[in-house]
Amino acid sequence: MHDHACKAKPRRALSAQEQCVIDAYSKDCTPAKDCLVSCITSPHGIEEGGGCSHVCFHGLHAPSDEPGIPDECKALDPRTITSPAA
Repeated sequence: MHDHACKAKPRRALSAQEQCVIDAYSKDCTPAKDCLVSCITSPHGIEEGGGCSHVCFHGLHAPSDEPGIPDECKALDPRTITSPAA
């Protein structure tokens, strides 16, 4: 399990949408959201088959715990990199 309180430091460049999702999840962190934040910020988590949803919700957390993309983040371009890797 992860225990970073949805504050894992990015180890790769993040898109505007990814940064928005992380910011939103950190305001109301749950174990499932923490898993997603840890995966999103990792160098290779998003490259796994099925991405971070697969990593976090196929065995680790219940699919019903998947929070989805927050509404305020949906319009942001997931391909526009805005945050350099730390």
